[in-house]
Amino acid sequence: MNEEYAYWRIKQSSILDRKSSALDIPKRKAYSIEFIQRSLTVFGHRVGTDNLDLFISSTSELISKIPDNRSTDKDQLFAYYKALAIHKDEVRSHYKLVPKGYYLSIFLPASIALGILAALFWNPFWLYIATIPVSGISIGVLLDLNAYRKNMVI
Repeated sequence: MNEEYAYWRIKQSSILDRKSSALDIPKRKAYSIEFIQRSLTVFGHRVGTDNLDLFISSTSELISKIPDNRSTDKDQLFAYYKALAIHKDEVRSHYKLVPKGYYLSIFLPASIALGILAALFWNPFWLYIATIPVSGISIGVLLDLNAYRKNMVI
């Protein structure tokens, strides 16, 4: 990670901290402040010179558009949420990052459905209804832990 990016990241983190300290907890969640903070830290490990300027401009614009706690201007909120959606899509697709619990949210419903289908067609019923969802949950949790260790979770 180059020095210019490190300085910019520290500066943007302090601006984001200052803006988010005035927000209450539900607004922080609604404005995805944790996502922005995490993208600033995770991106440094995946930085490439080709997309650095795009990421810097997108993140700077997004941080500057964060509404304050008393904001009721619909246009300002719409502009912020639009910039947030673009930023999230950019970060997740370009840098192959996943949200927390991504793999578990995929494997849990799939394994429950598979367990029910297997239990309907084969005996003993209790064996399939219990073991297949447990194995699906285990696989999802292991893949989530692996993504977290590889710094792929945003």
